[in-house]
Amino acid sequence: MDGQSAKISSVMTITDTEREIFRRMAPADKLNLVAQMHMQAREWKMAALRVQHRDWTDEQVDKRVREIFLYGTG
Repeated sequence: MDGQSAKISSVMTITDTEREIFRRMAPADKLNLVAQMHMQAREWKMAALRVQHRDWTDEQVDKRVREIFLYGTG
């Protein structure tokens, strides 16, 4: 580590301060954070699909989101 940030992906980096906050978090708090992030990702995907497929019903959008998150496609 360079003392400033660790590369997480090509888009996101985490600072030493953030890393320390995560390290000190209780496991239940980490799990809750991951669950919140997962739900946010699903909401964003649903919104994107609604824009891409304006003619789809809510059921079609829900089905496709489930498939994407279950199989890692899309």
